[in-house]
Amino acid sequence: MEVRRLNSEDLDAIVKIHSSAFPDFFLTALGARFLTKYYSFYLDDKHVALVCIDGVEIMGFAVGSHNIEEFYCELSNRKMYFLPSILLNVFNWQLWSKIFKRAMSIIFKKRVNDDKVNLKGYCELTSIGVSADHQNKGVGKTLLNAFEVVCFESECAGIYLTTDQDNNESVIEFYKRSGYDIFKEFKQGKSRVMLIMKKDKCNKTDRGEDSDLMPFIPYALPLTDENEINEVIDTIRSGWLTTGPKTKQFEKDFSEFVQAKYALAVNSATAGLHLGLEALGVGAGDKVITTVHTFTATAEVIRYLGADPVFVDIEGDSFNIDCDEVEAALIAHPEAKVIMPVHYAGQSANMTRIMALAEQYKVKVLEDAAHAVPTTHQGKIIGTFGDITVYSFYANKTITTGEGGMLVTNNEEYAKRVSCMRLHGISKDVFDRFTSTKPSWHYQVVAPGFKYNMTDIAASLGIHQLKKAWQLQERRKEIANKYSNAFNDLPVVTPLIINEDDVHSWHLYVLQLNIDEISISRDRFIEILAEKGICTSVHYIPLHFHPYWQETYSLSKADFPRSSKAFTRIVSLPNYPKMTDEQVDKVISVVRNVLKEYRLSA
Repeated sequence: MEVRRLNSEDLDAIVKIHSSAFPDFFLTALGARFLTKYYSFYLDDKHVALVCIDGVEIMGFAVGSHNIEEFYCELSNRKMYFLPSILLNVFNWQLWSKIFKRAMSIIFKKRVNDDKVNLKGYCELTSIGVSADHQNKGVGKTLLNAFEVVCFESECAGIYLTTDQDNNESVIEFYKRSGYDIFKEFKQGKSRVMLIMKKDKCNKTDRGEDSDLMPFIPYALPLTDENEINEVIDTIRSGWLTTGPKTKQFEKDFSEFVQAKYALAVNSATAGLHLGLEALGVGAGDKVITTVHTFTATAEVIRYLGADPVFVDIEGDSFNIDCDEVEAALIAHPEAKVIMPVHYAGQSANMTRIMALAEQYKVKVLEDAAHAVPTTHQGKIIGTFGDITVYSFYANKTITTGEGGMLVTNNEEYAKRVSCMRLHGISKDVFDRFTSTKPSWHYQVVAPGFKYNMTDIAASLGIHQLKKAWQLQERRKEIANKYSNAFNDLPVVTPLIINEDDVHSWHLYVLQLNIDEISISRDRFIEILAEKGICTSVHYIPLHFHPYWQETYSLSKADFPRSSKAFTRIVSLPNYPKMTDEQVDKVISVVRNVLKEYRLSA
């Protein structure tokens, strides 16, 4: 079934189709996120057409053709619920009651009496009514505006749309009797849209307090405050926006943080990896050993230099690079120059073993630490195990500069090469050229370098993000622990901690679904969470699943079985310091409910 975003044309079409056949109709909705399919039936010579959200709830009903038993049996099979709300024919209690009781008796296998009809007992209702001047131009647009508020400001609020002013008071009275009140209104022409919320929720919103009506939870958001804002403003006012004093300050602070002699800021971790490999002497025809379970940037920088990646599989538990396979690759490819491990999700790879292999086989080590601020291995912070280490400060990372990265090393020659190559291969510091009080216009290009420098605007963010790195990590850890404790009785595998004494940055919280114990796929699980207002991700689609890597190196999805198996099971849940406790609780509740609903019986 096609799932697509609700738009004004859809809504106008609904109004036109139904109103052309029937003088009055009502549409009810819960969440109102996707318009996907119609169902309909006859009851007491009244045509009732329903629109539903695929696999979740009934989206609505309208007065106006199929068998009701067949319809509700299908709903029951799909674990969908009938959520009747506003009455047909302007609060025709009798007809509405018949529909409600009939639906409940089929779904719950028991009769429901009038005195058991309780709005609060079934759902927070979203209702839309259209009557009289139903073909009024612009109804769809007005309705869409209201839907946007429902979806993103006040999920599960109620909506009532009318073009018949005579009915407004009865609508309001109906909701007030049921414990609801008007929260917000939209008007366009003769159309009037009223957002309906429970009175206690209206009061919370009016006071600016958190509401139980929670918006969509994004996968990741950065946490910044006035310190970052003021530093950026100060940079703009200074007149020096590109690489300058703020970048130098950030580099100094970061080198101290990871206890490295040299730290060089760049405009992305991808740039840092490229520069790092170039400084290590990787060139055309060389080989670099790395994991297949990573973002493509890890491997693509190898190709930038004309070299070739030698892919290896991951450990089946931590998803970090498998050191036994690294050694096998070193034996099979004695010409390999570099090992490039990835500290997956923020947990350190086995750097003790990797460094021993590097020494034994005389190769260099470049650490992809995009996830690893702060992370430790054997009590030592990641940054100076390998010859070069590169970090990412992308917007969703543990600390952020929006876009940016940092390369660190204890090797002076590598640092000099990177410093030169990150800005066109120019032999002197550009900041010094433009701030010197003496003529300093002359420079020399000593190599065909790149444009990889960080701006002072970005560094302004990094200076203060770095100061909060441990605080941000602690919040991520708190959320991760809460998840793991809440999910330990479900058909899942929670992230494995290799060494409890080490620091895990918790850039990612990766849950593994026990696919053989549930009746839905990983992809369907993600879709259901999205329908319920939670954004997730997958880390990663293995490189051997992508056409470029398959075609270039004759790879198939059957290769690297541990990574391939992990891909079908993993889902990354939101885990970031800006999440509220209420948002964390919602994620837990939804995940638990979905997995319990679709868990196969033993």
